Amino acid sequence: MDVKDVRWGYYEGFEGPWYPGRVKFLLPNSPSSEQLMMSVITATEGGALDAINHYDRCIDTQGVIQWCNRAPTCFVDQIYSKVNLDALEPVLAFARERGYRFNYSAGNFAGRDGELINTPERQTTMN
Repeated sequence: MDVKDVRWGYYEGFEGPWYPGRVKFLLPNSPSSEQLMMSVITATEGGALDAINHYDRCIDTQGVIQWCNRAPTCFVDQIYSKVNLDALEPVLAFARERGYRFNYSAGNFAGRDGELINTPERQTTMN
């Protein structure tokens, strides 16, 4: 991701940064019905696997379907707690640079103070 690609967006009284992503979802030559559905969903959200949106009530939406990570559910964080550490290294490095760490047992990031980022108010203070 290049900083010059980060944009500012707004939606229904919310505003913040967003990144359209570079890794596009590509429909295979012989797609399954699930892949066809995914292509329709991704088309409405830009279709990038690495997209990030921080300008709506979800606070943190990610990926091709812009999956909402708003506390208390934190769907994306919960998925992070199930994936291989090597696959997450770019995300974890980005967080470490800013003083955050991922708490795998809780399935949430923890702040500089060690407290979990598990409320909308705490999520909005992450930078």
